[in-house]
Amino acid sequence: MKTKLKRLMKMGLIICGCVGVGFLLMVLVYLIPVDRMVNNAQSGVQELKKDDFSKHTDKEWCATIRDDTTDAIILSTAICDSGENVLSKAVKNQRIEFESISAYKNLIKYYELYVNPSAKEDKVSEKKEEVVPYAYTRYWNGYLTVIKPLLYLFDYKIIKVINYIIILGLIIANVIMYIRIKKGWYIVPFAFFVFSVNPITIGSCLQYINVFVITLITTLVMMMHNKRLHEKDSYIYIFLISGISVAYFDLLTYPLVALGIPLVLYFILERQGLKQSIINMIKNSVCWGTGYLTMWLGKWIIATVITKKNVFKNVIETAKYRAGMK
Repeated sequence: MKTKLKRLMKMGLIICGCVGVGFLLMVLVYLIPVDRMVNNAQSGVQELKKDDFSKHTDKEWCATIRDDTTDAIILSTAICDSGENVLSKAVKNQRIEFESISAYKNLIKYYELYVNPSAKEDKVSEKKEEVVPYAYTRYWNGYLTVIKPLLYLFDYKIIKVINYIIILGLIIANVIMYIRIKKGWYIVPFAFFVFSVNPITIGSCLQYINVFVITLITTLVMMMHNKRLHEKDSYIYIFLISGISVAYFDLLTYPLVALGIPLVLYFILERQGLKQSIINMIKNSVCWGTGYLTMWLGKWIIATVITKKNVFKNVIETAKYRAGMK
């Protein structure tokens, strides 16, 4: 009983610590000036103009479809400066918006009217059209803690190169670990997983990379520290942190992959018999879900306190709308 209570307390401390650190990181990146980000994001905007909604590297394979609309949301959120205080910016995560048109059209319009006005000399009056930042308060938008510093330092095209380097490095590191732990045969299903999600598209899309990176880091840690995790029965914390990370960085893409792939690897590493493995996999799944849900809850509480608006009401209304109840 004491051990279970200690574990619950440790999990609670991990969750509270992650919520606190996550919010602090968001505050810090909102202190970075956006001027250079606006310039460095221009190549991304030009790409969106050419793609016109979504780009297929191979129109016969749906896994090659890029989510350019959400990439536009990410870029628009990263470069938006609402002029409010930093705490408000950190919880509202506002993005550029003119009217009810798609995110990439709003972003293109912003650059045409405000960043490169010479391209619209015959429509100077349009420059008076005001930007009304749209708040994305219910999401953590934790990807900003990475994208904002990168956009401050590098051009959008360089960021995509960095994405590919990170993806390639993690894939190679996982393959090496499969060999080191004498599970080389499992490189085949691992390769199948990697190619089924298409790392080429993932690397070229800001929207998709987060869950893939979290998944590969989780599996890498599991293989590197399997003996210690097994002896101390600490896998629950790995899954808890994975769920927290997905809730923080992901913008609702394919979150369950970050649970499913590590669960399969857990089954491979532990070999405890079918019944015990299923029990432990359920326990790890509950821990992952706990981390995922409580991290979301942390954002809603912080946002409600700082904005003095009921974010929970917005969450419920949005959930009803998405479920077709409105």
